[in-house]
Amino acid sequence: GAPVAAAPETRPAIDAGSDPAVVARPTAGGGPEVTLTTVLQGPERTPRTWSVGTDAQFPTIAAAIAVAEDGDTVIVEPGVYAERLSITKAIVLESRVVGGAVVRPPGAGTPAAAAISIEHLRRGRIVGLRLVGSGGRGTGLSIRDANVEVEDVEFSDWEIAVRIAGRSSAVVRGNRLLGSAGSAIVVEAPATPRIAHNLIEAQGKSAAVGGDGATSVENVVRVVGEVRRR
Repeated sequence: GAPVAAAPETRPAIDAGSDPAVVARPTAGGGPEVTLTTVLQGPERTPRTWSVGTDAQFPTIAAAIAVAEDGDTVIVEPGVYAERLSITKAIVLESRVVGGAVVRPPGAGTPAAAAISIEHLRRGRIVGLRLVGSGGRGTGLSIRDANVEVEDVEFSDWEIAVRIAGRSSAVVRGNRLLGSAGSAIVVEAPATPRIAHNLIEAQGKSAAVGGDGATSVENVVRVVGEVRRR
């Protein structure tokens, strides 16, 4: 009898979906032909260091922060910087000389925004700066919903030197908080910072270190001639 043609092989359908590495096209036999393509990703970005100062890459700290990306470092040369800073990137902000870079925001004697505000970060560091207020008003550093490290920073002449709020697990370590007219460090629930090895001199209503959620270790507190450790 006449030869019988074999039925075409039936292959299961493949749904490429949105995967750019899978390309499905029909074949003569009715089933899809699948081509796998390699998706190449570029190398990881190398962190960069940016400099701030008279003869540096940027004249202001804010300009350097605007360009910096997560993982970068901003090094600030000695000098006085009349700025208010907002940090929402995971960067390191560091004075090249400890205490040499002074942030004295315009209108520092008014209860406006903090000299430095840090929000919504999983990591970051502030190192070696001086934050100078005026008239014992306002806030030096505000941390909200951020897990950052603050080290070797000097705060002077603020109502509140450091305020920590939101879901923050900041580390405030080895700083000098001088002449706070109000509370040197304010911690608002549900923040759980670690506050350790700081020198705190307060002349106002409270030299409070921490709050209900704070861990306080070996801080030296001086109030009107008293010296005590917390």
